[in-house]
Amino acid sequence: MKIIILTLCLCLLSGCVAEDPANDDPVDEEPVDEEPVDEEPERVVIEIPNANEIIETFDNNELDGNKKYFGKWIKTTAYFDEIDKSWLNDLWVVMYARKDNGFKSSYGIVCEKLSKTEKTKVSEFDEDQPITFIGKNDGLSGGAYVFFEECEFIDD
Repeated sequence: MKIIILTLCLCLLSGCVAEDPANDDPVDEEPVDEEPVDEEPERVVIEIPNANEIIETFDNNELDGNKKYFGKWIKTTAYFDEIDKSWLNDLWVVMYARKDNGFKSSYGIVCEKLSKTEKTKVSEFDEDQPITFIGKNDGLSGGAYVFFEECEFIDD
């Protein structure tokens, strides 16, 4: 048994195991036609005229709100409240929605991760001004705000 093991070890060390000569020749392969990869997929935007509909969904059941809206691009209208900053010192645009009876909604709306262009637009907003925007929903946070990322404010 020792002789077989020693023979195998010597064989492996000395290179007596033959390599497959078929692998030595380069193979001419046809290039595979690949579909061009889009840099950014076309985003689908859900239009919801009053942001209160989104807030009521989260207020009734946060899990339902996440299933329905989280990660989706939404176009809606809310009312400007103030400019604030996150704990990372990033600019936030805080808004609110109005219920059918005219009162403010139970949760606020925050637009964050704004481009420089959008940050410039914010400086011209007036309190209680209706603002139409498109943003990617980032769910309910802290039980107080429904967050949207990368908001674009639409000029009406």
